[in-house]
Amino acid sequence: MQRAQTAVTILGAGTQGTRLAFMWTKRGRPVYLVDQNQAQLEKAKKGIEDLRSQLQSFWATSTHWGEIITSSPDALEQAASKSWMLLEV
Repeated sequence: MQRAQTAVTILGAGTQGTRLAFMWTKRGRPVYLVDQNQAQLEKAKKGIEDLRSQLQSFWATSTHWGEIITSSPDALEQAASKSWMLLEV
């Protein structure tokens, strides 16, 4: 139940989707990142991990990061049902 109240679904794993996913996971929220291109999802996940590393080394902060769940559009209905907000970028 907790996940349904805090998760965010982002449609599109390009530059904007990656940055938004980073922002929401920085707040401790789980993010469903949905894209039809599996290679783009992998690139986005790596980009988010790189941003996290940069932030932690720059500010030496200890942050509880939210989980990144990547999926294809086939799982959109399931992701949306577990989210309080859906963004299309």
